[in-house]
Amino acid sequence: MLAAVVVILITGLKLGTADMDTYKRLVFGEGGLVEWAQVLTLATVCCLAWQIGYDLIIRLNEVWPSLVFRGLSLLVGLLLLEKLAWGQVIFGWKTPEALRELNAQNETTLHNIGWFQDRLDVLTFLATVAVLAIVVLVPWICKRASRQGSSERRALVRALMPASYTWPLFLFVVGIAYCVATRSYSDVIYNRDQEWGELVLYGSGLLLLLRTWGCLGQQKKLSSLRSQYTDAQSVPMRFCTSVLCASALI
Repeated sequence: MLAAVVVILITGLKLGTADMDTYKRLVFGEGGLVEWAQVLTLATVCCLAWQIGYDLIIRLNEVWPSLVFRGLSLLVGLLLLEKLAWGQVIFGWKTPEALRELNAQNETTLHNIGWFQDRLDVLTFLATVAVLAIVVLVPWICKRASRQGSSERRALVRALMPASYTWPLFLFVVGIAYCVATRSYSDVIYNRDQEWGELVLYGSGLLLLLRTWGCLGQQKKLSSLRSQYTDAQSVPMRFCTSVLCASALI
């Protein structure tokens, strides 16, 4: 359903624009709609992944999952810096001459240099396929692996694993990346439409993180309620124990 909405919105924007030059300038130009939407989404993903890692280690005492989400936050932070040309987009400094000769976009970025630039579309396609495989396979593997664990452990696994129902969004991203990498349907899907795929990818990742954060918060509340219930039960037990000890002394 979400994937269909995304396709309809993008198609409507294309058809509603007077010509393709206007469309590209509005959507993909410097400071355009998609560029800053990507930046805001990546910044939110970076902060939220770090917060989830904090919650896992401080509130739930889960070390390894915390390290995974902290690592994801750092990775997204690097991607965000690349999107901002390491600050050049904001502060507008001139690209050093040595880097300008190597960079296809004359910017302070790494992914537009030489070997990476020539293979960027193919590498992007392979990366999106890997992400789709993770979204599809990890929930299935985790469900099978956590069958014999405790209820709390199963709840934690369900909170951390990707939601399987989001796969159409990631499939849409793979489709865009494939068309751009192979130049398929080039009269409909332009090279710059890859930016739409990236925006949907980042947005889908944000949805998954929001779901995980909400599930972890719910699990924390349940754990707190169990602890309060256990403490409430232990009060009369401690009283009875004291009475029995006093009786024995008498």
